[in-house]
This record gives sequence, C-alpha cells and structure tokens, in this order.
Amino acid sequence: MIFQTKKARANIIKVLFESGLIVFSVLLALFLSEMHSQVKKDQERVRALQLIKAELTANKVLLEQWQPYHREILKRVELAISSPSLSVEIAEQRNFILTLMPNGLVQEMLRNAAWDALKQSGISSNMQIETISSLAALYNLQAVSIEATLFRLSDIFYTRESVGKGNLEETLYLMRNLLQELIAQEQFMIEIYEEGITEISEQLNR
Repeated sequence: MIFQTKKARANIIKVLFESGLIVFSVLLALFLSEMHSQVKKDQERVRALQLIKAELTANKVLLEQWQPYHREILKRVELAISSPSLSVEIAEQRNFILTLMPNGLVQEMLRNAAWDALKQSGISSNMQIETISSLAALYNLQAVSIEATLFRLSDIFYTRESVGKGNLEETLYLMRNLLQELIAQEQFMIEIYEEGITEISEQLNR
C-alpha cells in the first residue's frame, strides 16, 4: 500500500514535471517567436527610415541644384519684361518663352516613392506617431508648394491664353511671379528637408 502510494505520488510528480516542461517549452517558443518578430519589425523600421532619409537628402540636393538655374531664368524673364519692345509674333511667342529656359523648367521631379511605400506598408504602425505626423506634413508641404507651383508654371506653355495675341507681357509677368514664389519655396523646403533629415538621423542613432 505504501509502495503503491509512493509510486502514485512519483507518477503524479512526473506528470506535473512533464506538463510544466511542455508549458515552459510552449511559452519559450512563443517568447522567441515574438522576439524574432519584434527584431524583424525593428529592422524594417530602420530600413524604412534609411530610405526616407535618402529620399529627403536627394530632394534637398535637387532643390539646391534647381535654385541657381531658376534664378537665371528669373533674370531672363525680368530682362524680357524690361526690354523696349515685346512685339513678338504670335506664332513665335511659345518659342520665345521657351528660349528663356534653355534646359526646360526642371530636369527631374522631386521624389516621394519611399514615403508612398511606407504608407502602404504596415511598418508605420511600428513607428512613433510624431515621426509619421512630421513626415506626412513634410511631404504634403512638398506637394502643395513646389510641385503645385511647377504645375502652374508648366501650364503656361500649353494654354491658349499664354500665347494669345497681345498676352506675352502678361504671361511674362505671371512667369516672374511664379518663379519668385518657386525660388522662395525651394529655400524654405531645403530648410524643412534639413530638419527632417536631422530628426531621422537622431532616431537611427538611438
């Protein structure tokens, strides 16, 4: 009887030990899986921030390249406005406007592919809300300022009114105003890009 009791007790202890071991193994597996998942999320977050930083840096460099060229175009437009005569034949008005921009208006557009990819992924949920909010404001400002002004400038070359008879002077004034606005926006966005790059660099260095 005593032997059977000891044996039963030993079996109970063995079962409890094995059950505890199984539970521990399951919990450990879940913990390791969660840790691996978190490490992967952190790696994805870092990679996303690196891509955004590279994109902002490229946009900043592009604006720094645009500025002197757009200032030169502005000088050409102002010179054309101040010339004694603007009696350009209507058939030549568009060509005359285009001669003021020997390399076109821009040679490359600002980038936002990394930002679009981040928004469409689930990585943003693993980022600080302040970071996402700042980036959203930055890219929105890029769209409603520089990109919008560029579209308004490009419209000039394709609208009937801009090359209508007697409208050249008015078109040049419009170009001058938009170029002045564009140059100011470029300088402002360069500063905004610098702030965004600094903020991301700080996060990457943590």
